[in-house]
Amino acid sequence: MAVHPGTRYQFTGKMKTQLSEGAVAYFQIAFMDAYGGYTGDTADLPKGRLFTGENDYTQDTFEAVAPQNATAAEVRIFVTGKGRIWASGLMMFS
Repeated sequence: MAVHPGTRYQFTGKMKTQLSEGAVAYFQIAFMDAYGGYTGDTADLPKGRLFTGENDYTQDTFEAVAPQNATAAEVRIFVTGKGRIWASGLMMFS
């Protein structure tokens, strides 16, 4: 989605997990510049709560400010390890 530098965005959504031991899942926002490159290191990108193990649908909400060189953002579901995830009601707005 298109974003405006310096604007605060809020993400909200629900995640359900069935993750193996040591696996982690979370929502993440990746801001991109006009060339489609990421504006920061992926380890430092804004993210929500870390989900582990088994969870029923759980609401997660977090905020992030678009960097000065950001023109777009993508919402990701990041998973390390093995397991299954479900997501529902994803929204991002300013």
